[in-house]
Amino acid sequence: MHQSLPLFLPLFIFFVYTTDCLNGLNCQQGAEIKPNGQKFNNTDQKCPQKDAKYCVTSICTTDEIPNYTNIAWFCDVIKNSEKCADRRKEKFTGLKNISCKCLYGEEGEENGNAQFTPPPPVDPNEKAPTCKIGIIDEQRRGKVTKSFCPRGQHHCFAASCVKEADGQMMFVVWGCVKGYGGNVCAEVQANATRALNTKLSCKCLFGDRDVHMTNEQMMMHHLFPPSATASNKSVAATTTTQTTMKMTKTGTGNTGAESVSVRSTIGKLSSVVLLTFAMVVAQRFEL
Repeated sequence: MHQSLPLFLPLFIFFVYTTDCLNGLNCQQGAEIKPNGQKFNNTDQKCPQKDAKYCVTSICTTDEIPNYTNIAWFCDVIKNSEKCADRRKEKFTGLKNISCKCLYGEEGEENGNAQFTPPPPVDPNEKAPTCKIGIIDEQRRGKVTKSFCPRGQHHCFAASCVKEADGQMMFVVWGCVKGYGGNVCAEVQANATRALNTKLSCKCLFGDRDVHMTNEQMMMHHLFPPSATASNKSVAATTTTQTTMKMTKTGTGNTGAESVSVRSTIGKLSSVVLLTFAMVVAQRFEL
């Protein structure tokens, strides 16, 4: 028995090794930098983490370098797009205005990140508007900044969202998009759902193409009907799903919807002032 042990030991080691490999997730791994085309170990291989469940692609861009894109393929144990993007941004200490996003394959999907590739190059003279970017809840908790949009995204947007299950929590999201309309609002809703890890129903407003900060004045009162009060937020959840509305910036910095509202308010105030004046005159001259 002892003499046959050396014969079986290599087979046993091979069996353990192959079993361990079969249990590991296979993902695209490596990195690529554009426009210079540098590649780093861009291969299909087993994940170093034995408990990895997701294949991930991160794509980072900056306006400081025309057409600059840093794309990385790797594995992750959990799915958290926001934290993943923050970790990637921390690696770019020498650049400003870095924008990163992380794209996840399905849980347990082999090579689930191979489908994600760098965006195509764009015209270096293409305008990139500045927009309000961030997210807050109904108690104004969150983070909002002003930043250049990634190249290829021409419109500022604002979206007001509620939890689809009960409508008991409201969020406002600002950012940049390539176009506008129902399909774009659906994409905004999907991105917000992933970022907050809860199913949302959203209503969207869009600014004009390549106009800076058109979403700066888009706030909650623009984005929900009057019936969406604190005691009846479920109405908002059922009436705002993927509703879109194009907003244009006026010369005063307010939106077109605001201009209509202001004109209506001024008209009502003028009527009240005239009526009050007539009553004063009548009393003065005892008419």
